[in-house]
Amino acid sequence: HRVDRRQRQMCIRDSIGTSPYVEEIKPDVASPGEIVTFEGINFTGTSAIRFGTADAEFTVTADTQIRVTIPEEAVSGPPSFESINGDSVSPVTFTLNTPGPHIDDFEPLAVRGGELVRVNGRNFSTVTSVLIGETNVPFAVVADNQISVTTPITPITAMITLTNPGGISTSTNNLVITGPEPSISELNPNAGQSGDLIMIEGGNLATTTNVWFGEFEAEFSIIADNQLQAVVPNNAETGIVSVANTGGRATSSEPFFFPVRICLLYTSDAADDLLCV
Repeated sequence: HRVDRRQRQMCIRDSIGTSPYVEEIKPDVASPGEIVTFEGINFTGTSAIRFGTADAEFTVTADTQIRVTIPEEAVSGPPSFESINGDSVSPVTFTLNTPGPHIDDFEPLAVRGGELVRVNGRNFSTVTSVLIGETNVPFAVVADNQISVTTPITPITAMITLTNPGGISTSTNNLVITGPEPSISELNPNAGQSGDLIMIEGGNLATTTNVWFGEFEAEFSIIADNQLQAVVPNNAETGIVSVANTGGRATSSEPFFFPVRICLLYTSDAADDLLCV
């Protein structure tokens, strides 16, 4: 036969006694700061309501109803009660509606790989991942409105994307990441003629975009991050060798030498001879 609400509550009291008992939470999904209504029995005498370990503000409007403000540190799960009539845990589960992140801006707009970028916005406390382009990167939540992001070493121009349980936010601007600045430690050999192959040794050479002998650009091939091979260009003269990548430009500490060729013309009755040394 049909049992009305009053009869059901009497049955519950008989089984649980005088401690608070929740039959329904309206709504059962809410965000911090919002108010929900608990309906049940034995709410008179309630001294504390917690969502996880977060204490909530509340008003007992009747023995069968409480209005509760969701605290900032609330978590999903069954709320718990403290009461002069006995403590209890709700059989009804509450779900925290986590607001999605929102990116306002970030600074600086351009960095070298490995440097930090500060992302400003809101709802960052629950961020679970940060992407630059499609690359997952390390991050640290500084505050709910700021995240510190460690950029990847590889040069890239891409947007920043944050994710938390409530959603996804992508920056409106691209972040420009340049590679580390190159360096030159040695030219081997440090002298030669046009067309010769010269080994350039140093650091951060894997992303080299240009090589010059003085003002003349040279063809080159990358051997490793610390080594590349260049072809001495035509018309080049004794001077500094330089390499460039997206991170900057480096020059050799010593010039590359073009040996001076001295040619002598020997004239005789038989023939003319040209000797170059």
